Amino acid sequence: MARDPLLQAALLAALGLLPIVFVTTTSFARFAIILAGLRLALGTQNLPPNSVTFSLALVLSLAVMEPIARQMHHEFTATTGDTALDELQLDGLARAATAAAGPWLAFLELNSGDRERDAIRELRSRRPRSTAPHTSGHGAPPPDTHNGADERTAADGERSSEHRSCDEHRDDEDRNGEHRACDEPPINDHHTTSSVAAPSPTADDAITHAAAFALTELNRAFELIFLLFLPFVLIDLIAGAVLMSLGMHMLSPAAVSLPFKLLLFVGTDGWSTLTAQLLDSYVYPPAL
Repeated sequence: MARDPLLQAALLAALGLLPIVFVTTTSFARFAIILAGLRLALGTQNLPPNSVTFSLALVLSLAVMEPIARQMHHEFTATTGDTALDELQLDGLARAATAAAGPWLAFLELNSGDRERDAIRELRSRRPRSTAPHTSGHGAPPPDTHNGADERTAADGERSSEHRSCDEHRDDEDRNGEHRACDEPPINDHHTTSSVAAPSPTADDAITHAAAFALTELNRAFELIFLLFLPFVLIDLIAGAVLMSLGMHMLSPAAVSLPFKLLLFVGTDGWSTLTAQLLDSYVYPPAL
């Protein structure tokens, strides 16, 4: 165990938040929702049970996140070097965690929708901004109206001088074939470009990507559930129509259609097809 009390508190807090982070920033939420929706579409009530559904979602999530976890471990060990975990200080652990979060943030960004990401950024930009308080009292200096009037007069004089200078040189510009508005800045033939380095990922980036990823996972899960419901609803309609035509009003269409739903799902190799579709729906960073 780490010797630094602050490091111990940080590790305990991270362990407490680990289940929430795993559910919201991995593929577990999508898999759990889709499997629960499949059970509703089949109409099998509690078959498979919740324990089996969540266990299958957990295994599939581990299969999806395994390359990301391996890359995060590589970045963490590359930053810490040969230093043992119990010998790390809080600042060293923070640097290693920041380096390890790079592949994770890249995965979240690649698998989140642009619409969800823009919506989260717009909502975060609406946060109230702090404004300087307006104080009024004996200690506040009175506004200098004379200086303000002098500044406005000087600015008007400069604009008048610019217009006069523009009128004087207008004939020369017409002879040279140059036409430029009075308020247009002079053309500089020597264009310079400055490259600004991209900022490193921050806590705001992590929050934005995580929220956008969670919303994207929910949207895609419900889209797939809608597609799963279509063939099974069609079977229910056919079973209900047949029972109505035969006059069997007391017989439940769901009980009659359930064997045909299971036969359709198993006959089309539904488990393998659904699992392959889910595993192939994620995009990994180029480094992986």
